[in-house]
Order: sequence, then structure tokens, then C-alpha cells
Amino acid sequence: MELRTPELLIELASIHPNELRRFKRKRLLLGLAQTGNESALADAILEEERAERAADREYWAPLKRELEQYDPVYAHRRQPNHAHRNRRRQTGGGHPT
Repeated sequence: MELRTPELLIELASIHPNELRRFKRKRLLLGLAQTGNESALADAILEEERAERAADREYWAPLKRELEQYDPVYAHRRQPNHAHRNRRRQTGGGHPT
């Protein structure tokens, strides 16, 4: 039950209460769907998304560091645009002519 729309979650909670109880163990915010509190459910969905993004960043951070260590092109692309311009200025230009 991956829905992220409060209205749909509330509707499904009222139509399928037995399934809701089963899934509530895995996704705690489904309890809010059962109450019908759309505002609180929307806030909980945003917090859930934020937490999932943070977990993704943490999970992928070691691989990202490894890629940056072994792939200079990847590390170069991760620099802000102004760093590219500054490097060109320091080395005397951009494209060879």
C-alpha cells in the first residue's frame, strides 16, 4: 500500500478496514487514514517521504564516495557550475582551438 494521496488512503481505509489493519504494522501512518484526518495524514506522508529520501542518501553515500574516488569524470560533474568556470579561468581557457 504505497499510496501517497491522503484522500485515496482515507477512502481505501474505509472500504477495506481488514487490509488496513494488516498493512498498518508496516506503515504506521495508515492509522491516520482510518481517522479521516486528511491534514494530519498529509503531514505524515510528507514526513515519511522526507525520511525515505534521507535513508536513500545514507544508503547510497558509500557507493557515491567510491565512484568519486575511482572516477574523476563523475567527481568533476558533482562540482557546482562556478567551480568549472573558475578552473577554466585558472588554466587559461576552455575549449582548445
